[in-house]
Amino acid sequence: INAVQKSESGEYVYIAENGKAKRAPIKTEKVYGGKAEVLSGLKPGDKVITLGFADLNEGDAIKF
Repeated sequence: INAVQKSESGEYVYIAENGKAKRAPIKTEKVYGGKAEVLSGLKPGDKVITLGFADLNEGDAIKF
């Protein structure tokens, strides 16, 4: 749940794609135990950025 950001257009997370941060709009439902159920917006294999995401912008280079 900590990685989920909110904006006027809805919720989103940043994912790692080709060494860069990409903003991925998501839809969540249940929140429990510090975790959120993501209903849409992510696909299997997406790498959600969970550390250092607060200062990210789309297209920023990221390190693994």
